[in-house]
Amino acid sequence: MPVRKLNPKDFNQYVVKSIMPSVVKLYDRDCPLCRGLNTIFSDLADKYAADFNFYKINIQDDMDFSERYMDGGVPTIILFLSSEVPILIEYPAEPDDYSGYGRMYLDNWLKHFKISIEALINKERR
Repeated sequence: MPVRKLNPKDFNQYVVKSIMPSVVKLYDRDCPLCRGLNTIFSDLADKYAADFNFYKINIQDDMDFSERYMDGGVPTIILFLSSEVPILIEYPAEPDDYSGYGRMYLDNWLKHFKISIEALINKERR
């Protein structure tokens, strides 16, 4: 499933009310690091399509929304689990090679949360 561009006005409908965890990338279209992360984020969205919804929100679309979730700069990647409250906010480092270190780092990050979420679901079923 591709990364879907999300308007901040649709955040509640697609992220908060979703039964599936959502990974949201806040970006600025003028940010070189954000553009460098696009391919990695798209590849991870394909790889983890069965486990997470992937969205991207341009911070220039709604600065009030962005300020609510951004404590640092862009890109910011946030994991939500059916709530307005983020599970984790991550600010990807500025690796020299986004195709190597950055890809591995974010892939491991998502693997970790997939396992954690599966453990929570299994615990609730008991």
